[in-house]
Amino acid sequence: MSKNITLALGFAQIFKWIVIALFILMAAFMFTSLLAPDFISDYMLEIVKGGGPYNIFKCEDCLDTGMTVHLNSLSTGMLLWIFLMMSLRIGLLYLISLETIQVLKNVRNLNTFYEGNIGSFRKMAVLGLIMAVLGSFSFLSYFNADQNQVFERLNFSPSLGAIGFSLACFVLAEVFKEGKVLQEDKESIL
Repeated sequence: MSKNITLALGFAQIFKWIVIALFILMAAFMFTSLLAPDFISDYMLEIVKGGGPYNIFKCEDCLDTGMTVHLNSLSTGMLLWIFLMMSLRIGLLYLISLETIQVLKNVRNLNTFYEGNIGSFRKMAVLGLIMAVLGSFSFLSYFNADQNQVFERLNFSPSLGAIGFSLACFVLAEVFKEGKVLQEDKESIL
């Protein structure tokens, strides 16, 4: 079991650092695009069907369609809105990774049915619900120079993965709560 916990902790730490690196890369890209607008002239934003997060890719000869838009056709406010929403999602992933690491450390120290683990699972469930709400709505407003028109899109698509994650965390919190009660009963008998 010690090997599994060590491996799980290692993966959780790696995930935490990947999330941090992702935020740094995203922040650098966004600030560079704000300071040097020509930097983003070759980048496109793809609107994912169902509303979810956007994909950003480099394409020099692409045209604006209903599902792809040049980043330089977005206003500064829209770029900041996208940055804020992505930052919130990445921040929530970071907080979830910290709670996961804390639970794994408690299990490694044989404090499995500890009150802190129950609270950690509840926090992860709430963070997952917040992520589900943030991931369900996407808004995009852009200017199409060919048609000389501003287009606005508001999509709603429930984030079932985040809802399932939250449900699993709430269930684990209840399981750990019952495990704590059983452990206290066992200790009182002895």
